[in-house]
Amino acid sequence: SAICDIMNDKDVVDIFHNEKTIIAQSSDMTIISPLVDAIFPNTDPFFSTVKKCNIILHTMELKDALERIKLYTSEDSAMITFNIAGANLDITAYDEFNNHSGVESITLKDTASVDITIGFNAELFLNILGSISETEFIFAYTEFNKMISINPVPVDGEKINKTFLLMPMQILKLQ
Repeated sequence: SAICDIMNDKDVVDIFHNEKTIIAQSSDMTIISPLVDAIFPNTDPFFSTVKKCNIILHTMELKDALERIKLYTSEDSAMITFNIAGANLDITAYDEFNNHSGVESITLKDTASVDITIGFNAELFLNILGSISETEFIFAYTEFNKMISINPVPVDGEKINKTFLLMPMQILKLQ
């Protein structure tokens, strides 16, 4: 993202790398940066290759729903909950400080293979949706404690090499 801040928004930026450097090149600028020479933490526990549920969602429909439901979140957490059951997605928010809540419902194109209740930060999810220009994306869920992946759906055979990852938030149920 630092490269995007420096370079012109209208330019096409080609990114290359080797074992020691990353290079970002546009029509009027080249940025060369050394890569960190360190042992990275093991991130395998956060990822799963077995997808329990893949759901195709309409990008703007979800973005609009999240913008509306975000009004009911607390400023501290911006917590929203996805309740996916069958062909229904209910997005709920509750602001415990102001004691108000809201629900947005979306009908899915296909029936989900498993029922899911999972929490997210609305702001982070909206940032991802703002980066997707495609009409639809695949929401891929594995387990409650693993990242979900968001992959734009290609149109007319175009090739898309974009994957967004989002870590869910823990949902606490008070008795």
